[in-house]
Amino acid sequence: MWVRTSQSSFTSTPIVIRLKALGGLAVDLGGRIPLGAAVDRRPLCALTILACAGEDGVEREYLAALVWPELPLARAVSALKEAISRLRSDLDAPDLLLGGQVLRLNPDLITSDIQELRSAAAEGNYEGVVAAFGGPLLDGVPHDGSPEFAAIIAEQSATLSAVFQRSAEIAAADAQAAGDDRRAVQLWRRLTAHEPNSGYY
Repeated sequence: MWVRTSQSSFTSTPIVIRLKALGGLAVDLGGRIPLGAAVDRRPLCALTILACAGEDGVEREYLAALVWPELPLARAVSALKEAISRLRSDLDAPDLLLGGQVLRLNPDLITSDIQELRSAAAEGNYEGVVAAFGGPLLDGVPHDGSPEFAAIIAEQSATLSAVFQRSAEIAAADAQAAGDDRRAVQLWRRLTAHEPNSGYY
């Protein structure tokens, strides 16, 4: 369950942190090498859930239970608190997250391929959707999350994959209509790689 919170205040700090969760799981720091919690799977899984939630945010206790299901709730919340503290330190981003009881990513400091895909789709930028989509959400990433965590990831992955598929189809048709057969073939091949039994190409 997502919980909506207020918008963040404006800051001129440039975004240098990018969460990559489509087709894997990593943090891109614009050339810097991520260390510590920035390469630890569980903190990054927590960031992925927050990226999926967007502006709605996620209740702190709920997020802790999703990512640390083997711990009693109080200990899970403590583990989340420690993970957030480590992320803020290792990413040199004290304001990485906004909110108290309800957490969300600070859009002035961190972006994600999830948000990039959604924004491109909202703008009708089909090539932008294709560029943002690296594969299914958390593809090939083992996790120790709860069954509900797995269900959320599966649902979000299906939704994002469907957006990619539809956008790639439109982009391919547009390329073909413009006489760019090479680009059209590239897009159909990407669709076939994503859905091998689709018969796209």
